[in-house]
Amino acid sequence: MKKIVWDDATFCVGIAKIDDQHKQLVSLINALAQVSSGNDEDKSEFLKKVLNTLIEYTQNHFTAEEKILKKMHFADLAGHCLQHKRFVSQVKTFHAAFVNSPDSKILIEKIVDFLGNWLTQHILVEDKEWADFLFS
Repeated sequence: MKKIVWDDATFCVGIAKIDDQHKQLVSLINALAQVSSGNDEDKSEFLKKVLNTLIEYTQNHFTAEEKILKKMHFADLAGHCLQHKRFVSQVKTFHAAFVNSPDSKILIEKIVDFLGNWLTQHILVEDKEWADFLFS
């Protein structure tokens, strides 16, 4: 997977706290992508740590985002929350698979591709939808 290049004009939703959290998520995914392409012996331990951090961080981020959406009475709050829950569930599934098969390059590539694609799509479509709602 290519590195995700953060661009404020493309990715910002207009709430500094959320934008900063999105940047951190992008950094974590980029760290996974960078390490997954290397040949470091300690790579699997590092990848486990990053995946654990990603799970914890996304849960905290989603909680913060959902509080904002609830406060602003976003019409599709339930649908948005469901997407978050599905994402966390998928990341946990990947994490379990990775723990059982830490040297699988195909699995690592699949994880990194999923994370990058999901996050960029989610920000650009789903999060931009509520940002448009909030700022219109």
